[in-house]
Amino acid sequence: AGAIALLLTWSLLRNAEFLIRLMGKNIIEVVSRIIGLLIGALAVEFIMDGVLELIKSGAGVI
Repeated sequence: AGAIALLLTWSLLRNAEFLIRLMGKNIIEVVSRIIGLLIGALAVEFIMDGVLELIKSGAGVI
């Protein structure tokens, strides 16, 4: 699975200029915003999980 992901990533980066011309700048901007939103949501989830674990362990009690 790792080799497939590596090969796919390499292929996309190698053909990035062609993909930008094919999709256009507007679509690239939309995809970038969606990916940014997903990364932000993951960050919030990780922070919430960490805070909940801290509270459960009692380390958050002063």
